[in-house]
Amino acid sequence: MTAQPRTTPRTPLPGRAADLDRVRAVLPGSALLVTGPAGIGKTALLEAASEAARAAGLTVLSADSASGPGPALGRVLRPLRRHTSGLDPAHRQALDAVMSGAAPSSSPLLLASAVLALLRAADRPVLLVVDDLPDVDAASATVLGVVARRLAGSPVGFLGAMRAGGGSTGLPEHELAPLDDDAAARLLRDRYPRLAPPVVRRLVTEAQGHPLALRELPAALGEPERAGVRALPAVLSPPAGLRDLFGPGVAGLPRATRWSLLLAALDDTGDRGLDDLAPAERAGLVAVDRPAARLALRHPLVRPTVVHLAAPDERRRAHRALADACADDPGRRARHLAEAADGPDEETAALVEDAALRALRRGDGDGAVAGLLRAAELSPTAAEHGRRLTGAARAAASVTGDLERIEPLLAEARRVDPSGGTSPAATVASASLLLHRDGDVAGAHRRLAHDADGLAAAGDDVLDDAADLALEVGVRAPSARGETTHLLHTVLSDPARATADDVDRLDRAIDRLGDATDPRRVVRVAAAALAVDRCAGCRAALQRVAASGAVTPALRALALLCLDDHLTGRWDECVQRAREGVDLATAHGHHRLAAPLRLVEALVAAARGDRETATALAGRVDAWARPREDRALGWAVHRVSALAALADGDPEHAFRCASAVSAAGTLAPHPSAVAVAGDLVEAAARSGRTGGAARHARAMRQAPLAAVSARFALVAAGAAAVAASPDAAATALFEEALATPGAERWAFDRGRIQLAYGEHLRRSREPATARLHLGAALGTFRRLAAEPWTARVRDELRAVGARTDGPPTAAAPRRPSPTPEELEAAVLAASGLTNKQIAGRLRLSHRTVSARLYQVFPKLGVVSRAGLRDALREREPAGGPDAVGA
Repeated sequence: MTAQPRTTPRTPLPGRAADLDRVRAVLPGSALLVTGPAGIGKTALLEAASEAARAAGLTVLSADSASGPGPALGRVLRPLRRHTSGLDPAHRQALDAVMSGAAPSSSPLLLASAVLALLRAADRPVLLVVDDLPDVDAASATVLGVVARRLAGSPVGFLGAMRAGGGSTGLPEHELAPLDDDAAARLLRDRYPRLAPPVVRRLVTEAQGHPLALRELPAALGEPERAGVRALPAVLSPPAGLRDLFGPGVAGLPRATRWSLLLAALDDTGDRGLDDLAPAERAGLVAVDRPAARLALRHPLVRPTVVHLAAPDERRRAHRALADACADDPGRRARHLAEAADGPDEETAALVEDAALRALRRGDGDGAVAGLLRAAELSPTAAEHGRRLTGAARAAASVTGDLERIEPLLAEARRVDPSGGTSPAATVASASLLLHRDGDVAGAHRRLAHDADGLAAAGDDVLDDAADLALEVGVRAPSARGETTHLLHTVLSDPARATADDVDRLDRAIDRLGDATDPRRVVRVAAAALAVDRCAGCRAALQRVAASGAVTPALRALALLCLDDHLTGRWDECVQRAREGVDLATAHGHHRLAAPLRLVEALVAAARGDRETATALAGRVDAWARPREDRALGWAVHRVSALAALADGDPEHAFRCASAVSAAGTLAPHPSAVAVAGDLVEAAARSGRTGGAARHARAMRQAPLAAVSARFALVAAGAAAVAASPDAAATALFEEALATPGAERWAFDRGRIQLAYGEHLRRSREPATARLHLGAALGTFRRLAAEPWTARVRDELRAVGARTDGPPTAAAPRRPSPTPEELEAAVLAASGLTNKQIAGRLRLSHRTVSARLYQVFPKLGVVSRAGLRDALREREPAGGPDAVGA
């Protein structure tokens, strides 16, 4: 069954808006020649321009090289025959002859003059449209060319088209460029709406922006290929109607040239030998860059034509030759061996599967799925066929984000092998579909729990994907095997109880992200890092993932970047990134992954006092999550509501929302409990629940996280101070909080503590000191546009007799000086040594080295190793400047 195109595209000429404007601007008295290669869309553009001209009241006269018998000139002019009676006899006689179907016998200049006279005699302005101008009969083309060059001052416009390189005409030209990828994808989806997204992407690549190829190449695909459940051919077959476009030229080449051209068509690198290709170059089929020893096919339809004209045995022989030539590239070698196979072959299938899994770990989801589908086709047994199909479904779920492809792949696996839907990969794929498309948290949970034993015995790659899903549904990961799974199982599952050992392991994982190619690993490490406030070292890797084509990891990366932006006061960037992420999630049907992005935007709106927006965004997520019993999203919604209520001066409602996330005095084992802890203490204290505030502040101080996270230590000390106020003991706690190394990184948290300290100092009758801290808070809240907190600071400043309309009145707190031991570790780290190497050099444990670096970073005003060298040079540490690079 072949793909059935729509009768009429919904979006006419996608990507051609500027070109349409150019041809529609051809006014009476002017001429334009549209140029470009075959299939680039010249005819469609001329048709659109003709429709626009008719709508504007012009008479459109058109002809092309295939519009009927007789000279083209006569066919063009025939609709104006009734206007010849008023012309000069010589002109009338010349025109009558060509309109009757005879070849022009008058001189070209006389006939051109007659044509111009006739066009001027028409009762409306005229647009003369001629497609394929060089293919029009020679006599007509000559006359039309003369007419087009003599239109100045006449009520006639001329619009023609010809292939690029067709010779000089002396007319203004507009060359059509290939469509960009977005426009090409729109054209495909309009004409073939049931194509799977990866099939669209492959066709866009193959067609190289040529509309003819985009319209016709899908016609040769069957239903399984169109749905993405069967591998596409290495080279797509040209439809029968297109084979004559380049077929005769290819068939007429010498045998040696056809062989070289076949190798070039089957090898997508362009890095081929140039022997015997001169005839193909002369025929306009290839472009050869001899200094670089590279070639390119001049048109996307040359490749399928060359391959189609080769016999099957010849194609297999060519693939075997190419496989031998790329022995040092296992992926390419496996692909060529697969195409060289003439039936099931387990050895080749295993090679192709291995290459596909390597592609998956690089984040190449489309390549991974395509390879697994090809490996499935090569599998000699139904069990291996089905297993590889479920592997393709897992790749679609975890990387490409093609949710609608998962169900057909799993169904095909069950058809091939009835037990094919019970593998660990099938469990991950089906649970992902239940969660991300349908929001069926309970169903995804049951699916993971039902196959817990199978998942525990699966490979690390499958197990890590299962751990991602388990945490999204609010349960612990199925096993702690493997580094990243361990981090998810411990640090991210229960960040409040993250230990120094956990964080040390996490720091080593963060250090390795610079070389990480698997986007899923980047996101897992970064998620754990964010939970304990170490995301700074992950941002570059996250930005790479967010910009990649791996949709599922990209959405997670965007959410993590947004949350880090929120914590560190980059609120405008946070909102912009969140909206981009929601658009991407919506386009791919990832309703569950859109929710965190909406919620982080809601947090910014709440902090800025836009409770309407915060409530609307959180309410939209809640309406989706509540009926699905999505606890993780429910906790995050409560967090937004608590912050919005605090901003609105409603601590009673804020306490109810915050304690729904984690009861006062207890830090529940999930990330939202840590995120809302400070808000719960403030809400409890302001609503008169001093006992609850004290209990929760005590739980925060006692949590292991307070020893390993600077931000949580800051918030925990601030919460203890708020709970203790107005007692005098609060002063020392506030001072401890604000002295936390790196406190300035967490602008909103520090500003709120400075505000609370200023309030405490005012009540303690210390107005001068209060003004310092309130002034610093005012500067922070103004920068963040956090209006509710800005208003509270102004009220406090007025109460202590300070102006509120000037700049902040307090300088940033002075950073404490590093100790000699900390500087020694920093110098070695700046030289490029790892923590383990530094530990060996100093004869210390690596934990001690990590602790020293952790303490020295904020004292030097840096957040990563990258800034150490410059910071140390500014200080010129003991031993002189050269010590930095020692």
